[in-house]
This record gives sequence, structure tokens and C-alpha cells, in this order.
Amino acid sequence: MRILKSRLPGIICVLLGCLLIAVFFFLYDSIFSWWPLWQQTLLPGIGFAWIAAGLWLLLAPLLYPPARVFIHSDGLIYATRKKESIPWELIMGLWKVPVIGQTNNAAYTYTIRRVDGKTFELGAELSNLTQLGERLEDEVMHRLLPRAIATYKTGAPLYFGDVAVMPQGISVRRDNKLLAWDEVENVTLKDATMSIHRKDDSRDWETMNIADVPNASVFKGVVDYILREHARKQHPHITAFNEGAAICFGGLSFSRQGIELHDNQLRLPWGEIAGVGIGENEVIIHTKGKVSQWHTIPLWRLSDTPRLQELVEYIMRGKP
Repeated sequence: MRILKSRLPGIICVLLGCLLIAVFFFLYDSIFSWWPLWQQTLLPGIGFAWIAAGLWLLLAPLLYPPARVFIHSDGLIYATRKKESIPWELIMGLWKVPVIGQTNNAAYTYTIRRVDGKTFELGAELSNLTQLGERLEDEVMHRLLPRAIATYKTGAPLYFGDVAVMPQGISVRRDNKLLAWDEVENVTLKDATMSIHRKDDSRDWETMNIADVPNASVFKGVVDYILREHARKQHPHITAFNEGAAICFGGLSFSRQGIELHDNQLRLPWGEIAGVGIGENEVIIHTKGKVSQWHTIPLWRLSDTPRLQELVEYIMRGKP
């Protein structure tokens, strides 16, 4: 039924063309024989045009079949007129392109570049493209992020389109500008854009279309790793936290297991913590679960609040 439905427009065009030609020959003696020659050829010409259009609609899927993608444990099979193998390990680039109008309920289409330079388009005509894209992103992130971090440790630059991760900071080549690591706040990914933020600046230092940034999730992962490493080296209490020690700030303590509130002897595991905020007068802890809860601790009950804020920012930056 699905095949018949897809071929129905072509069949209708062919039938309409045949009908016009049949009408011409059936009524030729009574109507068309006394027409000028150029007018006589008009109706059958239109009929043959309809037939040609119908044949194109019927034969195009055979000559230029739509792409099909098969997923397995080791990678993808991309099939059109021939099959191409795309192992996970051989994917070097992944672009996400936002879809206008949410065609086929897909938020993005995807472009894959294999290590040999060949590219493959995963368009919105593919069924289950959203699930396919999520799996593709997970596999690429799982494989490329450790490689990118290892490359960064060697001192070599990492390029993600126009943006580069360098030992000195983040560089945007088209504008020839550099943001030093001490000035980098974070990187955020939105539906259609990627933004780089500078500390103590309410405006984005740089915003670009996510479709122009290959492996955007890997770029964010590398930046997050570097920022955590810089914080760890510059702040001994962060190093102690990473080594498993409990860091006490008077009324509460932070450890790898969670946050302990000393006054009511309550321990909140990190898996239950949605967010931690430090205001002018209190620390606010938001927990998730069946019932969302808020815990507040006045700052006057705490000690060393500057280091407390640094540790909170470090933990929440690395928290999934």
C-alpha cells in the first residue's frame, strides 16, 4: 500500500497523458482534422508531456533511490544504489543542521564525514531520524572526546570549523581573536547556536550557528574538561575534593557522594541534586525526585564562602 501511494502521482500523470492522446485520435476526424498543423500537435504534445512526467516520477526512485540507513553495533550502513560502511571508529566529523518546520518530527538533519573525506547526508526523509541522531551523537562523543583530550594534552591545537581549542585558549579564526582560558566562563549549546561566554560579561563572547561547527558536543566536552583541570590546579580544595576528601564549610560539607547538611544530619546524593546556588545571604540547594524540595543555609553559618563558591561552580560544571 505504501509503495502504491508513493507511485500514485506518476500513474495519474501517465493515465492523463494517455487520455489526452486517445481523445485526440478519437475526435480527430470530427474536430481536429480541420485545425492547422501546429494546433493539431498541441493536444498530443501535452499528452506526451504528461506521460514523460509520469514516467519520470515512476522511474526516478529506481534510478536515484532515497537513502536508507541501517545501524549495528560497529557503525552504520548507508545504502542508496550501493551500500557504504561507516564504522563508528572512522567517523571524523558530525554536523547537526536544525530543521525548519520540524519535518518528520526531526529537530536536526546530520552530515557525517568519514576519515577518507567522503560525506553522507542523513535527511529528514529517514524514519526515526531523531533516535538515529541521538545514537550517532553518543557514539561520536564516546570515541572522539578521549582522542581530542589526548591531542590537547600534547599541545597541538584542535579545530572545530572556525573555532579552535589551543593551549592559550579558544580561538575564532575568522575574526582572528583569542579568549584566554582564565577568561573563559563556559560553552553552551542551544537548539541552533553554540555560544562561548567570557567571565564577568553578560554578552556572549562569540555565538555561531551549530550547523557550522563540526563535533560541537565534542568541542564543549573538551572545553569543560580544560576548565575543570584549570580549576583543579589553581584551587587545592578542588584537588582534595577530586581525591575523595570531604570539604567542610561550617554548616555543610561537600564530598564525591553528595552534600551533607550538618544541622539536620541530612545527606543529599548528587544524583538527587538539581542545582546549587549561592546568593547574597544564603546557599540554596534544589533537589529533584518525586517531590521537588529546596534547602537553604544562611551564609553566616558557613565559612570560607569564596572557596565554597569556587567548589560549587566546579562541581556543577562537571555534573551531567
